Amino acid sequence: MQIINNISQTLFMQIFLISVIFSQAPQPDYSLNFDGDDDVVEIPGLLGKQENITLSAWAKVESNQRGEIISLGDHVAMRLNDGGKHTGFFHKATGGGWFGTSTTTTLGDGWHFFTYTNYDSLGFGSETLIEFTNTPARTGWTNAWQSFTTTNEASLDTITLQLANTSASNDYNLAISIYQTDNAPTSANPNSKFSGDPFDKSNIIIVQNNTAQGEINFTFSSGKKLSANTKYYFWLKDEGSNPVYTGEQSIYMTTSGNDGGAGNNYGTLYHRIITNKNSKRIQKFYIDGVQVAESAETSKISYSGLGANTRIGMHGSNNYYADFHGSIDEVSVWSSGLDSLEVLSLFNNGIPLDSRSDSGNYVSSEKLVAYWKFSEGSGTTVTDSSGNNNGTITNAKWEIKTPILIPHHYSTIQAAIDLASSGDTILVSAGTYKENIDYSGKNVVIGSLYMTTRDTSYISSTIIDGGCPEVSCGETGKNTIKLDSNESSSAVLQGFTIQNGRDDGGGGILINSSASLKNLIIKDNRSSGDGGGIRVDGGSPVIESSAIYGNSAAGGGGIAIPGSGSNVTIKNSIITNNTGG
Repeated sequence: MQIINNISQTLFMQIFLISVIFSQAPQPDYSLNFDGDDDVVEIPGLLGKQENITLSAWAKVESNQRGEIISLGDHVAMRLNDGGKHTGFFHKATGGGWFGTSTTTTLGDGWHFFTYTNYDSLGFGSETLIEFTNTPARTGWTNAWQSFTTTNEASLDTITLQLANTSASNDYNLAISIYQTDNAPTSANPNSKFSGDPFDKSNIIIVQNNTAQGEINFTFSSGKKLSANTKYYFWLKDEGSNPVYTGEQSIYMTTSGNDGGAGNNYGTLYHRIITNKNSKRIQKFYIDGVQVAESAETSKISYSGLGANTRIGMHGSNNYYADFHGSIDEVSVWSSGLDSLEVLSLFNNGIPLDSRSDSGNYVSSEKLVAYWKFSEGSGTTVTDSSGNNNGTITNAKWEIKTPILIPHHYSTIQAAIDLASSGDTILVSAGTYKENIDYSGKNVVIGSLYMTTRDTSYISSTIIDGGCPEVSCGETGKNTIKLDSNESSSAVLQGFTIQNGRDDGGGGILINSSASLKNLIIKDNRSSGDGGGIRVDGGSPVIESSAIYGNSAAGGGGIAIPGSGSNVTIKNSIITNNTGG
């Protein structure tokens, strides 16, 4: 009876544990697979025709696959592998055509995070409109005014002036006037040349005596803009205390170093520059949180004359060009240009961050226009989690998304293996996982975040613990990792610390396969037989860039290869301070 009770208790506990695992495990993430032939998610409209915009998406592609990830009617879009380039681009409002920024970065197979930002950046660069100095000195009215022709539209509040006052005793009370019409081109006197009201005039500015050359702040009050490709006349004038009176003499320089007018010695206004801080359309393209391309253009985005709807997985206005081939997930659109720190936060070391909530350096959730999580897993509708921009699926197929993320999708690594298929990737966040893992013949890739970031700190901070640090654990059945079911080289274990395993063979890792073991720390494992750290019973495994130390066994404390049928390759690894016969 005792044996039966024990068996009953054991079965009860197994059933209880299984039910807990399945009740606590989140549902798997889904993505949509596009076969490159007429698969699309169609969203009505152009998401408010945003002047500034950021597009982001996770996409899984192979090196020879291509297509449009998302396109707002071909007015602004992201496209992969277009002539070997990955690009974000927009249709120009000025001059027509498309302008983009791209990279030829080679993509590894698997999931990547793509981001394209397109925004207006005032002050991106400066264009010198006027520059004239006191060498050589010029006489008469010719130095009192200057003409210039704009190349781009410019707000007057972006114009700056640099000058100096070498007078020891006098201040300047100046007004800056800009005229658009030359009324008397034969007249040298600005009072006649520019009779009438100026196009615009600044408020009075005071330049104190002995002012070193530098930027002088002043404002125009009308809010007018200079038009592109237009000639203007600039007049710097001593207004005294009366900014309305247009008859005051203009500031200019004589050969004696004095300014003209009523014989007053105001000092030398020796350097005058007007610059327009240009408004530039900045485009940046990111892959996996890292900026890989940037360009600037003066034109804004045009939302006229092309497609009327937003599409995921297909060209924005043609049904036969740039169909996407691969998988897409987690697509977001913002009404602003996200900065590089926000993009890096959203990448989140390969674990998608929910765009609806600010986190870390990501602070633009309030600018989110649309967010398709692709979490439905079935049906023909993709729901916009941030608004009402739902999409309709045509032909694209739902699939369980890999990599499977631990603990995001499942609380244990073994639970993920049990539901995974060969070819899947399991990505494990930092932490200690007390479990004994069996690949069970599945050729899956299991890696820490080292695999996606190359940050070596994840090797020591992502621990698979066999749970048997003490002798009281017994002698068998506590291998930390088992790769003993003829797995191929496609079965990979990378970027972990493997510890506290115990068995009569292969306390840390038991191998009878051709698996690939990379960037591991294998320590503090024990065996009452052979192979405290690793035992290889067969196959052609590769052990690479790993450290094996502090393990113990009756034979082969570090690695034991008891049979002759194994072909083990060890590269760039350290095996030291292990004990055994």
